[in-house]
Amino acid sequence: MEYGISLKASEETWPAIISTMECYKNLHWCVKCTFIRHDDIQQSITIKTMPDNETSKQEKIRLEHQAAKIFMRWYEHDTGKPIRHIWHNRPIKPDVSCQFEGERLDLEIAHLYGTEQEAMKILGRNLSDKTRRELRKLEKETNPHHRLLNALNRILSNKSTKRYKTKRVWLVIRNAHPSWHSDDITALHHHIDVPVDHPFEQIWIVGDFAGKSGIVQLYP
Repeated sequence: MEYGISLKASEETWPAIISTMECYKNLHWCVKCTFIRHDDIQQSITIKTMPDNETSKQEKIRLEHQAAKIFMRWYEHDTGKPIRHIWHNRPIKPDVSCQFEGERLDLEIAHLYGTEQEAMKILGRNLSDKTRRELRKLEKETNPHHRLLNALNRILSNKSTKRYKTKRVWLVIRNAHPSWHSDDITALHHHIDVPVDHPFEQIWIVGDFAGKSGIVQLYP
């Protein structure tokens, strides 16, 4: 069974789908990307859930692969520039690599959830009564846009301190919180604080978890 991004389509609807090939050896996941026709990019996407016995490392790889795949699909759609193939790297390097403009391009992947309690809910964790109470208090007393903006700025600040032994690296942040989409991010763009000193050639955010609302460039 394949888990990850499931494209609801028949063979007639998706003549340009390329079959996905995967291999998983020594924690190094090499994936040949699945791409779709540009005029069908708005079709429904379903993110399948993983089995209960999934390890945290497997979950991390799955989420990073999904985020990279969604970003690459939208980037190619918006710019017309081919960006193909995905493989996962070992922990000392950026999370994911791909081929772009005839060269290797590394992608550092991050996920935006808001608070730790919201992350647990979004990822389908078993929530204790205490966590449920904290979530109700958050939703009642705080503004989700403020929480998400603060969380995004923290991610940008933390990632800016990293250094990579690579020629080109982009930061891709995937928003997983249902209260935010690309339009909300664009509207708050002037409140997003990208540090002056960081290692990224470009910084992008995927507008929503399923990738239906597109991507927004945060830098340059």
